[in-house]
Amino acid sequence: MRGHDRHHPLVLFLHGGPGDGQIGNARHYQAGLEAHAVVVNWDQRGAGLSQTRRMPAGTMTIAQLLADAHAVITRLLARFGQARLTLVGHSWGSILGMQLAQRHPELIDGYVGIGQITSILAGEQAGYDWVLAAATAIRHQQALQELAGIGRPPHATLQAMSLQGKWVSAFVPAIHHPPPQTRRMSRLAIAGEYTLWDRWRYRHGGASSMAALWDEVMAVDLPTDIPAVAVPVTFCLGRHDWVTPSVLADAYLQTLQAPVKRAVWFEQSAHCAHWEEPDTFLAVLRDRLTAPG
Repeated sequence: MRGHDRHHPLVLFLHGGPGDGQIGNARHYQAGLEAHAVVVNWDQRGAGLSQTRRMPAGTMTIAQLLADAHAVITRLLARFGQARLTLVGHSWGSILGMQLAQRHPELIDGYVGIGQITSILAGEQAGYDWVLAAATAIRHQQALQELAGIGRPPHATLQAMSLQGKWVSAFVPAIHHPPPQTRRMSRLAIAGEYTLWDRWRYRHGGASSMAALWDEVMAVDLPTDIPAVAVPVTFCLGRHDWVTPSVLADAYLQTLQAPVKRAVWFEQSAHCAHWEEPDTFLAVLRDRLTAPG
C-alpha cells in the first residue's frame, strides 16, 4: 500500500497472469497516482509474495480467488473507513474484476479494465488469425511453421498457447525501447520488495497458477456470463493488443449494460497500457476517482 494521505480514495489493482504479481514493479508506474489515492497492490493466491508450497490442494480456483479478493476489499474498506473503492484489473485480473463488479457493486465505486479479457477462446482465435496474417505478409517461415504446428485455437496445452503468445509479442510493433516487459523484468530483478527467494517464487507462481486454473480459464466468456454490471466501467484499450484483442473488448463494452461506460484507446500501447503510457493511464484513473458515478 502506497499513498500520501490515508483519506484519499482507495484503488486496488488485480494483476495479470494468473500468477503474475506486480508488487515489485508497481511503484515505477503508479507514483503519480499515489498523490491522489491510496494505491494497493495485492499478490494473489499462488503469485509472488503469496506463492507457497503450503497452499492447500484444490484451493487454486476462480471461486477461491474471488473469495480472497472480497476479503481483501472488505478489510481495506474497514481499515481506511471507506464505503467503496476503485477496482483495476489487468488481463487475467480483468476476469476477477468484472466478476467482482457484478457480485459486489455495493463495495466498488468503479471498475477499470486493462487488456480486458472477454472470451478466452475468441481472444485466442482472433490473436492467432492476426499473427498468422502478419507472418504470412512477410513470409516468416519459422513463425508460419510453428503456428501451423499448433493450429488455430482451441489449444489443448499451455505450451501451445504460450507459443502463440510468443509470436504475437514478436509481431506487435516495437513502439517502446526497451519493450515494457523487458523493463519490467529488469526492475523485478532488483526490486527491494522481493528477496531472492521471493523472485524464485515469482517465477514458479505463474506456471503453477495457470496449470491449476487452465480448465476454468479456458471456459471464461464474459459477454455471456456478465451482460450487465451496476458500477461505472472504463476499458483501457491498447491499439496494438492482440494478446487479449482490444477489438473484442470494445465490442463487449458496447453491449455491456452499466450506469456509465467509457472506452479509452491507447494509441501507443499493446497489452500493458498502464506500463506503456503511464501518464495517459494516470489521467484516466484521476478522471475515474473524481467522477460522480
